[in-house]
Amino acid sequence: MIILFLTFLASFTGAHGLTCYDGRLNRTGTLEQFNQTTCDKYQDWCYSLHAMEEGGLELKMCWNKDWEHGRYKEDGCIVGQHCFNGECYENATVCLCNDKDLCNGYTENGNVSTPIPYPPTTPPDQHQCYYSVMENHHESGMQYTEVCQNEEKLCIVVSKEEDGYEYRSCFDPSFNMEFQNPGCYKGFHHCHRDICHNDTTLCVCADSLCNTVDYSSEAPPFTPGSGLFCYAGGWHDYDYKLKECGISENYCISFTSVETNHTKLDCWDPAMYNKYNYTGCEITQACIDGECYNSTVCLCQEDMCNGYGVDGSTDITTPVPVPMTTDKNTQICYYGIDYPESTHEKEWVPEICAPQEDRCILIASDDGFAMGHCYDVNYDSGKYADPGTYDVGEHCFRGTCHNGTIFVCKEHLCNEKGVVTPHPHPTTPGSGLDCYYGFLGPHDKPENLTTQICNKNETMCMAVYGDDNVFLASCFDPRQEDGRYNTSGVCYEGLHCWHHDDGDQSCHNGTLCTCDDNMCNAYNISSTLPTEAPLTTNAQSMSCYFGEKHPDTGEEEWKVEICESTEHYCYQLVHGEGESRSEIRQCWDLAYEDGHYHGAGCIKEDVNHHEHDYKDATVCICKEPLCNAWSKDGNVTTYSPETPGSGLTCYSGDKEHYEGKMCTAAETMCMAFIADGHDAILDCYDPKTNDESFAVEDCWGNVQIEQSHHEYPGRLCLCSSELCNDKFFNEPGEASITTLSFTALIAFVLVALNV
Repeated sequence: MIILFLTFLASFTGAHGLTCYDGRLNRTGTLEQFNQTTCDKYQDWCYSLHAMEEGGLELKMCWNKDWEHGRYKEDGCIVGQHCFNGECYENATVCLCNDKDLCNGYTENGNVSTPIPYPPTTPPDQHQCYYSVMENHHESGMQYTEVCQNEEKLCIVVSKEEDGYEYRSCFDPSFNMEFQNPGCYKGFHHCHRDICHNDTTLCVCADSLCNTVDYSSEAPPFTPGSGLFCYAGGWHDYDYKLKECGISENYCISFTSVETNHTKLDCWDPAMYNKYNYTGCEITQACIDGECYNSTVCLCQEDMCNGYGVDGSTDITTPVPVPMTTDKNTQICYYGIDYPESTHEKEWVPEICAPQEDRCILIASDDGFAMGHCYDVNYDSGKYADPGTYDVGEHCFRGTCHNGTIFVCKEHLCNEKGVVTPHPHPTTPGSGLDCYYGFLGPHDKPENLTTQICNKNETMCMAVYGDDNVFLASCFDPRQEDGRYNTSGVCYEGLHCWHHDDGDQSCHNGTLCTCDDNMCNAYNISSTLPTEAPLTTNAQSMSCYFGEKHPDTGEEEWKVEICESTEHYCYQLVHGEGESRSEIRQCWDLAYEDGHYHGAGCIKEDVNHHEHDYKDATVCICKEPLCNAWSKDGNVTTYSPETPGSGLTCYSGDKEHYEGKMCTAAETMCMAFIADGHDAILDCYDPKTNDESFAVEDCWGNVQIEQSHHEYPGRLCLCSSELCNDKFFNEPGEASITTLSFTALIAFVLVALNV
């Protein structure tokens, strides 16, 4: 009954998909020789390849834009070299379309109209990679050299030796930000046009033709990112959040005071602070984030393993803590942080150092910022190995930079704030330029500006007059902003923006001036330099709306910003409703915020942006010019906002190898799919898939589902509690005979027949 019903169901659900021509002819053919096929629900494009060489080739099929690592994903035609199924064709044309059924009917005779083919853009260095495909031990060979396109700046090798699978090609790191750093990554699920392989080794490299036959053995495989989730929150913040750890954060950490109820949780990279470089728990004096407590400090490497006590949970066990190793020679240093003009400075206290911390450090800045703590010389690759003072010019800590010195010493408590330090060591010179530095509001005086020591790349001074009555002065690297301001001794009028690594930026509509003499960017510089016409921009440049609106600023007149060459997206943050609505718009590079946003779409989450916290905000990333004007009225089309996850964790993998996985927002159930003679599959499950035929806690026998990635029937079991789906290995359950009630079935059939 159920097989008959699913077959009946498929006959209606497939009828509404895109229809494309399908087939391959090794000569110039006619459309009548191609099949007409209804595409799978994930294949929403029609594809056509036309090659002239070697007697010609006509290839047509349905297409998923994620195939070939997203190389073909936009409407139109590209002419040039194209590599497909292990072969490369020169002077070929590939067209993608989805505006109507059978739109890929282009042949040499031109009986179907297509857009004019255009050559692909290529990286400036004419990047090339080897191209080959091996399936089931049948390899095409290494005779092809592929010319990389667009943002394909890396070469890739994907292999699974047991399956006889290997794939080599160019690679665009923005397609999957996890693989943007050269190296080898182990343990990933990889699909090549719907043929999938688990536990693959994926290697990326940066040089031209670097993906040779032996590249995959040149670097030891490692897991991209950390793949770890930990609870995070400050000493006084008891609203702990689940956090996805950064690429080098392989541990969860918890600091729990043994005397008070203060607790700090976070992801952790031991290389950042070598005092905590163990697995387990130690009792020690923990000094971090400006406060010290006698604490139990625990490090662990499982998802959410630092959650003891979070939301009242007590089911997480921790090792019995041991005291940190100390002896009579253990170093003791002052610990503390002072901020400029702070009225709540805390007393600096003695800190008991870890065994590897054999010296103290004191950072003292001209503006009143100071910081002291125990110091391990390995923290900075031995840069401050010799005791003494280092005149570093500019020291940056948590987004704020200060001019001053670093003092390193080896005696107990030698880093007391205000201590007189010896003459500075010689340091690497900067550019030799000093500039005025500071931000003046409408009522500030020019004498409030300070000076800045420029680094070796900052060879110019910059001054900006905003039409909002502000003045900004600083050192400037002329390579920034795509070199638009690399001419000295001139002023420009228009909208000017400066971008920071975290995606933040400063933009002002007004006049920008540059110069290259010491302290030349004084407040009156605009009266001494010629003013040029506004900068010309490439008509093809990405542009986005720019500005900020907050409840106390009134309506914003959104400006149009020309994006940098790396900023291919627009960004929009919306928080609140009506008069209490805040909004931010700007250009966006997917690398901002450590690649947190992986592509176009909207997500609803807590956001910290421009040093402001927005609870339950909607962030939209989009890829069309001036697309960041989303509203609930739908004047710009975006995906519906969704939360980062459903809050459910399920086992994922097969019977021999499975582990906990955080489910996406739509995946509200856990599943097990088991069939005789095949690997069992554990995973999260979206009950809206498979036409919502399976949406309750139950088991169904002899069914076939989309998520199994196999073309055979088996038993599907669903449950909805935390990590519940491994029980089906030992408690298989009783399969239901039907999936829907008779009433629901009749209703569905009537709708499908349009009755």
